[in-house]
Amino acid sequence: MKQPRKAIQVVAMLAVFFTSTATLHADPTPLVTNGDFSLDIVWQDDTLVQENWVANTEYGKGISQQGQSVVFQLSGDDEDTQGDEGGTTLSIEQAVSLSGGTYALSFDYTFMSPSLSESDYFTVWAMSYGLPSQVTYGFWNVADNHDEETGEPILDNVYSVGPRYETFTLNGDGDVLLRFQLQRSIPRGLIEPGTTLTLNYVNLSVVPVPGAALLGGIGLGYAGLRLRRRAVAQA
Repeated sequence: MKQPRKAIQVVAMLAVFFTSTATLHADPTPLVTNGDFSLDIVWQDDTLVQENWVANTEYGKGISQQGQSVVFQLSGDDEDTQGDEGGTTLSIEQAVSLSGGTYALSFDYTFMSPSLSESDYFTVWAMSYGLPSQVTYGFWNVADNHDEETGEPILDNVYSVGPRYETFTLNGDGDVLLRFQLQRSIPRGLIEPGTTLTLNYVNLSVVPVPGAALLGGIGLGYAGLRLRRRAVAQA
């Protein structure tokens, strides 16, 4: 009878292990809408639209939708973009209602800037409403063409490509504003091809709490201890 009981214990241990492993590797549930940009986004709307992206420009005024990508363009041509003035900002954003916890934000991007361009920055924000902010680690400078040492734009072609994966923590339930932004910091007044940012495949998901794995590890350790004690007692 002793060997069957040990076999049952081993099977139970394996069941706990595989259950916890399956929990950790479950497919994440997307929390943003239109993350693949297969639907039209909203253009130049002062009101946040739940369940879609809102651009801060009219279509073609610095931001356009091409296939399943959103393209941001900053150059010195005032007729095609908002101009090359310092502080010019192109952005899309979406508000999502979340429960407290840790979240993973992922996206694909391509950032291209030719030589002798302006200082442009691609940043991503996860912001909560109200003060103090309930979001921990919710700002990322993803790519730029600025030389911190000289304080001038990098005098060479700049090319940066994703995917990119970031995490942030929301300390309590609330609404979070996700923003993807291309901003011009230092203008040079050059009329030439400027910075282009292509964004696609945005996804937001909950980071699983490894509680199942922790319980599984405790169960495995306890079962192993019981087996060792019994082995010593029978010796």
